[in-house]
Amino acid sequence: MKKFWAILLAMMLVLSMVTVASASEVTEGDTPTATGFTITVNPKDDVDHEYQVYQIFTADVVADESGAKVLTSVKWGANAKNDTAAVTTGDPVPDAVLEALKTVSGTNQEKLAEITKYWNAESAPVDTFSSTKAAPGKSQKLTPGYYLVRDNQAKLEGKDGAATLLIVKVLDQDIVATAKSEKPSVDKQVQDEVADAEKNGGEVNPEGWGESADHALFENFKFRLVATIPVNADYNDYPTYKLVFNDTMSKGITFVQIDSVKVNGIALKGTDYVCTATPGQKGAGKVGENQDKPSWTLTIEDLKKVMKENTSILVTDKITVEVVYTAYLNEEAQVFNASATSTNNKNSVDLEYSNNPNADGMGKTPEDHVWLFTYVVNNTKYANTAEAGKELAGAGFTLYDQNDRVVPLWKDADGNYVVAGTTKPNDTYTDVANNEMITEANGTFNIIGLDHGTYTLKETTVPATYNPLDPVTITISADHKEAAGGASATMELTAASTMNNKLVNKSGATLPETGGIGTTIFYVLGGMMFVGAALILIVRRKAEADEI
Repeated sequence: MKKFWAILLAMMLVLSMVTVASASEVTEGDTPTATGFTITVNPKDDVDHEYQVYQIFTADVVADESGAKVLTSVKWGANAKNDTAAVTTGDPVPDAVLEALKTVSGTNQEKLAEITKYWNAESAPVDTFSSTKAAPGKSQKLTPGYYLVRDNQAKLEGKDGAATLLIVKVLDQDIVATAKSEKPSVDKQVQDEVADAEKNGGEVNPEGWGESADHALFENFKFRLVATIPVNADYNDYPTYKLVFNDTMSKGITFVQIDSVKVNGIALKGTDYVCTATPGQKGAGKVGENQDKPSWTLTIEDLKKVMKENTSILVTDKITVEVVYTAYLNEEAQVFNASATSTNNKNSVDLEYSNNPNADGMGKTPEDHVWLFTYVVNNTKYANTAEAGKELAGAGFTLYDQNDRVVPLWKDADGNYVVAGTTKPNDTYTDVANNEMITEANGTFNIIGLDHGTYTLKETTVPATYNPLDPVTITISADHKEAAGGASATMELTAASTMNNKLVNKSGATLPETGGIGTTIFYVLGGMMFVGAALILIVRRKAEADEI
């Protein structure tokens, strides 16, 4: 019988996302009995795991010259093979195999490649047990020997968890292994003007990035996707590492272009990734509509290969992959005239990532969301008083921004004025002559797709017999933010906002003119004065004649 302690030391390793418990964490068992001992795995993520136990070798437990307990009389286990050759369970393991295992060294992947020569992965495991962070599971009683424990990849596919593959020896005590919880994460952000950006706990990102923003229709702005991958021994176990950003834009968002893809701040070449988005592509749908499929994906097939080829990328304790792209709110975006507790302009991302260094497998993070708002200002023109029946048609108004620049406009099929972009979304949108809005018969002219800010409305065509209106200040002031938990967003218009405006023109005063009553009065007064003067003259002459 050969002592096996040297081989056991060589094979004492942990592969992928797992550490074996230290001596202080191991629950001591009794002396070996026919009932054997257990293997417990403590997951640290929020995924339900199913662990499969494979018996590679069995052996007896004895004490060596120093009193240390080792395995001897090593035999093939129920899940063993000899490289490509089948073996008989219970037969002695050849000396050549034991000698080969003594030389196992290198990385975990290199060790695993050697050890799995003796593991029949197609055979049925000797035990299967479930385990969660809340309720760690353990195997049935196992006889002393060498065992391989792995996650059932089928249970992990598409979930936010990493696979475990470890080799443990079972001597005369129960074994406890703790699965590591480090895994990739992803965050989506949207950029706003700094002056009206989201206030997160009173703080504003110096570049305007946040979980919510407001913009004018057809105004270009940027989204940012940030994946963070921990760098540790577990990451190093992966021969290749794949990342897939699944980006879901709402129906009211139109994609323009990818601006940059960076790893730890260094820009990648266009050949380092594959993006399925096309310029002018609209999102998949409104909230709850077609959200099961991403609008587009960006894939880095092998992050490790890309980083190896780009020597400028420095690696620390984490890898950050940042994707920035330009988009705009289109004509199908939801617009707001009042405070709101939700928005259909919801946009999301999740990240698929390699989660098994020992086989093909992809995990997936939960979705992360951002939220967009844009506004509509309703205006009605009245004659003399703001009341029903006094609506005034034919008045013309021009809108100016806070820099006194004319706001360009289109007119839609419903007669609304829409903040214009570079290209009309369809042929139902028409140009607006001189960007002047003309009131309809009902006196209305509504302006759709305005951003947060202060505007000035000037009357540039005044209806006949009415006096011009003084310039009107329009204010859109909103506080928007992601709600606690990240599943929704709120937008509150402040008291300063003027979203519904009643504009009143006063009739002009009537001034004197030729042929009017004004001249008649002068004629009458003049005639009376002439008659009076004549009477005075006659009286004087008569008095003089009497004196003679």
